[in-house]
Amino acid sequence: MDKINFKYSTDELLKHILTPLKLFKNKRQVSKTFKFSDVFPTDHAIDQDKEIVVLVDHYLNALRFYKILETLKNNNISLEFYRDDVLELVEIEKKKNYISFYKIYHMFEFYKYLS
Repeated sequence: MDKINFKYSTDELLKHILTPLKLFKNKRQVSKTFKFSDVFPTDHAIDQDKEIVVLVDHYLNALRFYKILETLKNNNISLEFYRDDVLELVEIEKKKNYISFYKIYHMFEFYKYLS
């Protein structure tokens, strides 16, 4: 777990994504089209101006999961008892040396189709 780098703390990440979260709240929407860079400002896409539909439940779950990983790392707790899909994500992110908020979001979005 010690090889994982969090480019942004959860607090820093939250500062970046408060605007999209406020838009969800103010418009009372559960999904909304955003520019990629507006909802995932800490991640890089091939086209930052690409528009994507973001689901608020997956977005919030991704933020929670990011926080869980950050907490586990800060407390030196092993991930060996987590499900394989979670470990797979962590292993992929280790190779890049940082945890991607978008990859976590994508994991939640992908696994909803499998359940």
